[in-house]
Amino acid sequence: MQAREQASAPNTGAGGYIGRVIDDRYKIVKVLGEGGMGAVFVAEHLKLQMEVAFKIIRPQFADDPTFMARFNREAMATAKIDNPHIASAMDFGALPEGGAYFVSQLVRGGDLRSMIHKGGPMPWPRACEIASHIADALVTAHGAGIVHRDLKPENVLVEIRDDGSPLARVLDFGIARLEAGDEDAGDAAPLTRVGTVVGTPGYMAPEQAVGDTVDARSDLYALGVILWECVTGRSLWRADTLTELFTKQLREPAPSLQREAIAGLPADQGLPAELVALVDQLLERAIDDRPESAVPVRQTLRTLAALGSASALGSTSSLGSQPMMSASGGRLAVSPTPHAPTTVPDSAGTLAIAAASIRKDPTTRRALTYLGIFVAVVLALVLVLVFVFGAKQSKGGGGGLLSSLGRDPVPEKLQESLEELASEKSTAKRRRAAKKIDDYKPSSEVPAFAKKVAELELERDCDDKKKVVVELGALGDSRALPALKRIDGVSRTSCGRVFKRDCYGCLREELEAAISALD
Repeated sequence: MQAREQASAPNTGAGGYIGRVIDDRYKIVKVLGEGGMGAVFVAEHLKLQMEVAFKIIRPQFADDPTFMARFNREAMATAKIDNPHIASAMDFGALPEGGAYFVSQLVRGGDLRSMIHKGGPMPWPRACEIASHIADALVTAHGAGIVHRDLKPENVLVEIRDDGSPLARVLDFGIARLEAGDEDAGDAAPLTRVGTVVGTPGYMAPEQAVGDTVDARSDLYALGVILWECVTGRSLWRADTLTELFTKQLREPAPSLQREAIAGLPADQGLPAELVALVDQLLERAIDDRPESAVPVRQTLRTLAALGSASALGSTSSLGSQPMMSASGGRLAVSPTPHAPTTVPDSAGTLAIAAASIRKDPTTRRALTYLGIFVAVVLALVLVLVFVFGAKQSKGGGGGLLSSLGRDPVPEKLQESLEELASEKSTAKRRRAAKKIDDYKPSSEVPAFAKKVAELELERDCDDKKKVVVELGALGDSRALPALKRIDGVSRTSCGRVFKRDCYGCLREELEAAISALD
C-alpha cells in the first residue's frame, strides 16, 4: 500500500520522482538528465538489488502516438540486441499517473560529446578503440535488421575501466528503423516515410538528409563523422545556419582528416594511412562508395587500436602485417593476414663469420666470379640497346626504349593504378589507386607526373587541385594527359543530388591550359 501511495504522488518535475517506488520494484534514486518530454534517472531494482537507468515520458506527451511509438521503438530495438556495447533493455511499462517508463542497463561514465569538449583531440589509438566499440554495436544491430539513424557523440556513453581502457556503449534507438518480417512486423513498421528527414544535422548521411531510404551504410557515415571528430577534437561540419550546413554536406567533400588533425599531433607522430583511408571512405557522399557493412570496419579499427596502443611501433608501416580492409569491387573486405616476414640476422658477428666462410670456400669464389662476368655482359648489352634506340629516337622522334628510360618509366605495379586514374568512374576506386601510387616505396622510382596525378585525385580543396593542375602542365610530361582529359570530360551537371553543378568548375581554365601545353 505504501508503494502504491508513493507511486501516485503528484509530479512536480524530475525532482518530484526522487524516492518514489514504481511498480513495487523500482525506487528512483537520482536524476541523470531532464528534457521537455521526459527524464532519465538512476533507480534501484529492489528485488535484484542493482541500479538501473529509468527513463520516462511525461503524462502530457503519452497521448501523442508519435512520441509513444518512438518510446516503444527504443524498447523493442534494444530488447532485440545482445551486445556489450549497447545498453540493453530490461523492462517497459506504464506510469500510474500516465506516461510510460523504460528500464535499461545503467552505464557509468559520460557521453562522448562531453569527453571531446573537455579533452580535445584524442590520441588516434584511443579514438579507434572507441570507434571499434561503436562498430561492434552496429554489427549486432544491423544483423538484427536495425538501423540506428541517430548515431552521434551524445548517444555514446564512455566508461573508463580500472585499467584505464574505455568501454563505449551506444544508446537511444528511439528513431531506429526496424525491418519488417518478424512476428511483430506490424509494430516494427517504419515511423517515417521516404521524404521525411529524421536525425541530427551534421551526422545524418546525405541520403538521410534529403529524405531518401537509409540502410546500414547511413550509420557508417555517422560513425565516420564521430571518428573524425574524436581525432581532431572539433565538429566536422560547421556552419551558421542549417541550410548552410546541409549545403556543405551535400555539395562538398568532407575535409581531409590528415590535414585537419596534423596540427594537433606531435611533430614525430602522424596518422596511419589506413585510418585516413577508412575515414575517407566512411564519409563518401555516395552511399555505394561506403563500406557495405560494419564488419570490416570493426576489424580495421580493432587492428589500428591494438597496434597503436602497443606504442612500441616506430612507424605505421608495420600495419601491413595485420588483417586490414582491402578494396574489392568498390567494397571493403577483411584481407587475410600476410605471411610473417623473414627474419634477417643482424648480428655483426654472424655477418663476419659468413663473410669469412665465403673467402675460404673456392667453389663460392668461382661462382661469384662467374656471376660478376654475367652481370658485366648484361650491362654491356643494355648500354648497346640504349645507344641504338636513342639514335633512332633522335632521327625519327619515336618513343622507344631511350624515351622510356629518359622519362622515368612507371613501375609495373603502378601502371594499372595510373590507368584507373585515367578511366575509372568510381571515385572510391580512383582514390585507392591514387593512394597506392602515393604510398609506393621507394618513392624515387615514381615519376613526377604520376605523383602529381595521384596528388590531384587525393586533394579535396579546389585551390589545392588547381595548383596541382598548373604544376602538371609545367612538368611537360604528356603521360599526364589521360588523367587530365578524364576530368575535363566530366559533365558540367554531374554533381549534387538536388542542385546539379559542375564538379570541376573551379579547374576548367587551368585544365584547358595544362592540356594545351601537354598535347
